[in-house]
Amino acid sequence: MKLPKDDAVALASRWSEGVLLKRDVFSTVERGRFRGDNGEVDAVLRRLDEVPWWSFGLAQHLFARERRALFPADEHQFRTVPAACEPADKEARRQPSARQ
Repeated sequence: MKLPKDDAVALASRWSEGVLLKRDVFSTVERGRFRGDNGEVDAVLRRLDEVPWWSFGLAQHLFARERRALFPADEHQFRTVPAACEPADKEARRQPSARQ
């Protein structure tokens, strides 16, 4: 699974690699700097586009669980998840999944 070309170009122009924290069959996690509209910030990037095809479904599931777990911190003014990752319907993130 690869990033669409436009997304790969946008990510490459905004992301400065720092340290590789973890790489396994579920994701690659890097620490670096992200250049947003309001300047550069320290950030962590979890990449799912470089995982083997046979682990992609489980990798997406695990990432969704992690993302849901981080959102309660956002409600207490700790910015843990960038706005680009937030669901369009903020109520959707508060509803527990029926498959949990």
